[in-house]
Amino acid sequence: MTDIKKFYNVSKEIGENYSLIQGAGGNTSFKDGDYIAIKKSGSNLSESIKNDIFSSKNLIDLKNFYNNETQNKKYSDELSIETPLHIIFSEKYVFHYHSLLSIIISVGQHKDSVKKICERLNISWIPYKRPGVELAKEVDSKLASSNNRIFFLQNHGMLLGANEIDEVSETITRLENSFLELLGLTDSFCRINLNYLGLSNDSLHMYGVTGSANLENLELINDKFLFPDHAVFGNYKYFSKDKVTSFKENELFWKDDYLFSLDRIPATEIETLRSVVIITTHIKKIYNFIDATTALNLISSEDEQYRIKKNK
Repeated sequence: MTDIKKFYNVSKEIGENYSLIQGAGGNTSFKDGDYIAIKKSGSNLSESIKNDIFSSKNLIDLKNFYNNETQNKKYSDELSIETPLHIIFSEKYVFHYHSLLSIIISVGQHKDSVKKICERLNISWIPYKRPGVELAKEVDSKLASSNNRIFFLQNHGMLLGANEIDEVSETITRLENSFLELLGLTDSFCRINLNYLGLSNDSLHMYGVTGSANLENLELINDKFLFPDHAVFGNYKYFSKDKVTSFKENELFWKDDYLFSLDRIPATEIETLRSVVIITTHIKKIYNFIDATTALNLISSEDEQYRIKKNK
């Protein structure tokens, strides 16, 4: 099997692993001479083999464009807003994935503790920056002094570069096992799921939550966002169903092992909601989050509006 075929296979494998990729999140790339192939915006990595989800562009053209870009504009609609992250690496392969374990650490640990964890694991810590040019510039500023190519993106996920595709798989597995050990969790931590059950007696859309979920913790995150896709595809407020007298749009209500909504939740948002339930189940306190103003600016961005339309 060629290295490029391995790349597609590894991209597919992490795209099918819910603890690493949720919905159309994450992106991967490989360089071939003067060209780079990057996952298209709004596409699913799980379809890396059967669908044409990668776009090939000239590296020099991309670098010239982004070297002069300060307003988070994109080179083209189809390219991910994270394209600048991929072109700053000299390594052949770049993988950006949304590890739920890394988000649990980001959200549920004091920032000083997060930094110490990164030091212990020989990972470079990156403060939260808006996805796109701002984040790429922050990572780029650390590349020269970094003795590895592994970056922990605060409240965003993981980023790594490598010249061997086997190294990518080995690194992701090693990091996930280290995170599980640090958190005292097993790989069953994300076996929480949401199942649509139809309309309830009070005409609300009803979802059964399977697994050992702590739905009460959802109220901790009202007006707080745990990661970028939470802001874009999960902009809800949460309330105990027993404590409300009226039901509104963009609100979710919990009772026992059920969630209720006035309107049926789109599939893309269900993916994000499942992530949010998993993360909040495994934290006791929220230390770090994306505030509502920052979230609103992200939602209104060119790329996120494109993704929202594509995933309707």
